[in-house]
Formats: sequence, structure tokens, C-alpha cells
Amino acid sequence: MKNGMKIYGLAKMRWPECLDNPSKLADRLADLVLQSGIYIDKDSRLLGNGDGSKDVQYALINVYDKVDPVFGGVDNPRLFESKEAAKIHASTNGYQAWDDVAIDELVIPWKPTHFDFAHKGSDTTISLSEPDIEIVELSNKQRKSKLSDKIRDIIDPANIDDQNILRRGMYNSLEDLTQKISEVRNKKVWEKHRWIKENKGRKTADGPITLKRKGKNPVGRKKLAKTGEVSFKTEISLELVDILLDLLDKETPSVSEVLCGSHIWRTLQPEMQEEPGEPRRSLLSRDDIGCRVGDELAPIITDMVRFQFSIQPVFDKDGEQIGSLELKRMMGFMEKGGTLPINVSLDQLRELELLGPHIPLWDPNTRSEIISDVLSRHIDAVLFSWNESRDSLSENFPEEFCGILEDGLHIITSHDYMAYRIWKNSNKSDSA
Repeated sequence: MKNGMKIYGLAKMRWPECLDNPSKLADRLADLVLQSGIYIDKDSRLLGNGDGSKDVQYALINVYDKVDPVFGGVDNPRLFESKEAAKIHASTNGYQAWDDVAIDELVIPWKPTHFDFAHKGSDTTISLSEPDIEIVELSNKQRKSKLSDKIRDIIDPANIDDQNILRRGMYNSLEDLTQKISEVRNKKVWEKHRWIKENKGRKTADGPITLKRKGKNPVGRKKLAKTGEVSFKTEISLELVDILLDLLDKETPSVSEVLCGSHIWRTLQPEMQEEPGEPRRSLLSRDDIGCRVGDELAPIITDMVRFQFSIQPVFDKDGEQIGSLELKRMMGFMEKGGTLPINVSLDQLRELELLGPHIPLWDPNTRSEIISDVLSRHIDAVLFSWNESRDSLSENFPEEFCGILEDGLHIITSHDYMAYRIWKNSNKSDSA
């Protein structure tokens, strides 16, 4: 993993006294993470109250309110101790004509008032409204060892280059996976084979063959103990990689910065429709951006080709993403003699297997190298939601990019990355 090696190199530069020791560097990085804020790992939980029990309260969805989706508002909801109490309130406050089953769907559990880190040896919960900072600091100390182990999995060159463990990721088929397992196992068996040959010896001329020297096993025996076993590499947290890179190296642009640079470059191209000085429009801000159920399909495909969009999110009438359209999927369908639907129909797209996967939604401040890894290995598009008044205030966001993105949902693809690089390189040439 190239980002693991980059983090390892940056950590060595910051803490040369650790002498390239991955364990010591991982400890320093764990300290850096825990001192920089509140690190929520995969074991952390949101709870309904401070005693750690599973009891929850209930809120009521208010489908008649276009401002606040629940009674009282999301930030300060009207909460009920039981589901029945919530249903009674609904049945006497605007939902008298609804039957019991329909009202039942309005009631939702509501419990994010406390949280805990779910680490071993402690079940202390922390209030979100009145947090106990001392408990947070104590918990960080208790979790440091586990976090350090996770970081070492990311930065240790021995782990990164270990060919005796099966990588996680995409495989073409079960046959491909089976072949890779066989390759890893075969390599491990040959290593054990060589080790035995190198370390075998005789006590006397006619004595039995032995591997022990003065009663001790040769070096490497423990490492080769599970020769016939194959296991997957530990799954690396991209979020943790992102945090580490952000703490060590501030120069890499965020995904929102890349899209801003891409948009500026596009406004300078005569063949593009973007006008200089105009912001990048959000996906849902006008009808000719994005793809909606009921839209005519042919113009969408034409625009995807013209504006270099290999993938396009599909939204329902309420603006919720329900999947994607991919040029390569449609191309394969047509090459087999298929006829594309006239309009974007959810049922037809599913029936013809033309509805692609959901495009993932990321934070606009995510480092671009994390996103580029997703684009190159998985799906050639990611989405992020932009709020100018909030997101442009993040540390190191360039002033020249303020006002470039319209508030709302945006899409970025590998084409945008290339446009950003071209724009960046042209700026360097002009300033040279």
C-alpha cells in the first residue's frame, strides 16, 4: 500500500530518534492522533443514556412539516419514553385519519445522547451534552495500544511487503481467488522446505537427522509455524490513513480543492459550457445536471460522452440516489444486441441489469490521494456535499477556491483529477 509507505517515510522524518522502528513510530503516531482530537474507531457506539443500557427513547416523524422532519426538530426532538406514548401523541396531533400501522411507521428509536469507546476493561459512557474530559483522556490512554497496533499494520514495511498473506480487494472470479490462495500457500511451503534443508544436521555420523542446535530451535521456526495456512491481510482503515496523512503532510489537496481546480480549468476551455467566473453547479441544482428517474436516456448518454462522464448518479424524484449509470455497462449491453430504454426507469434498469452501484459519498475535506485510490481501484466517481459557509473555513483551504462550488451535492471523477493536474501544471509554468 503506497500510502502506508508514505506515512512510514513522513513519520521517520518527524521522529528520527525512533531509528526506523515501526513499533516506536506507530506509538508516536497513536499519540499524535489521540492528542489531536476525538478519534472514534469502529468499536465506538452511540447510546441512549448514560448507564450503558440498551433502553431508548422514541421520536416522531412529521411528514407534514417541510422544515423539521421530526416533532420538535432534529436538534431538539420531542422524545417519548415508549413507542405507545409516541403513537398516542401522533394520533391526537395531526394524524387522526391515519390507521395504527401507518402511525407505527412514524415512530423511530432515538438514542444518540451518550457514547462510549467500547474498549476492554471499561464500560464508561460519555455524555455528548456534558462531556467529562478526564474520562475521554483516560479512555485515550487505554485505547492507545490498540490504535498503535492498527497503525503498525499500515506502516510496517514487513506487513506491506508480506507476500505470505492474501491481499484484500477485488478478484475477477472464484477461480482467480483460488489461484491466489494456492500461490501464497505454495510460496510458504517452499520457504519451510528451504528452511528445513538449511538447518538439518546429524548428531553423529550414523545419528538421526536433527534441527536443534544445543537444544535450541534454529531462527525462523516460529515465523514458519503456520506454513499450510493462508489468511487475509488485516483490513486497512482508509479513514485512519486519511487522518495520519493529514496530520503529517498538509500539502496534499482535498477532494473539494481538486474539483475547484478542475472547474477553473474547464471554464478556460472554449469547447466547454462552463462560463468563466460562474460557480460549479451542484448535481441537483438544475435539470440538465445529474440524472433523474423519468428523464430521457439518449441526451444523458450524449452529455456523458461530450463532457467526459463515464458514470452518472441516478436520483429519484425526491433527490435521493438510487444507483448509477455507467457507460461501460451500457456499452456491453448494446454490444450484445440489447436496446436501451427510452427513459430512465428504475424497473427497466434493474431488469436489464443496467443500474450500477451507488456512488459513495465522502467528506469534502478528504485528502485527494485517498479518493484517487478509490477511483482507480473501485468505482470511477465519488460524491461529496458542499456547504460554502462551513467547508471553506477548514484549515488550509485556498482563498482562490472560495465561491467556486455551489452549495449542494457534487461529483468528481478521474477526468476531474486529470483536469486539476493540467491546471496545476499550467499555473507552475506561468509562474516560472
